Amino acid sequence: MKSHWETLSACDSSAWKPGRIRMVRYMVLFVIELKSRAVEIAGIAVDPGEEWMKQVARNLTDPVDGFLRGAKYLIHDRDPLFSKAFIADSESGA
Repeated sequence: MKSHWETLSACDSSAWKPGRIRMVRYMVLFVIELKSRAVEIAGIAVDPGEEWMKQVARNLTDPVDGFLRGAKYLIHDRDPLFSKAFIADSESGA
């Protein structure tokens, strides 16, 4: 990991319920740049799907202001949200 530290990032999602009255569950996708420990909330959605995840990947890897524009490696778990399309879009921007 030391040899890739400058270009290493990680992402994960977490469920969040904003209150006890409403039964809405939001998924929050966040990314961390390991070298600086900077965290970016990549998106919040009630029912995230593949199209939403692909757009998030494009936003994160935007060459002008994407949070992951300097990253080469993205660590994530095997959550189905990280589909092949998400991986392809996140790799194409890097």
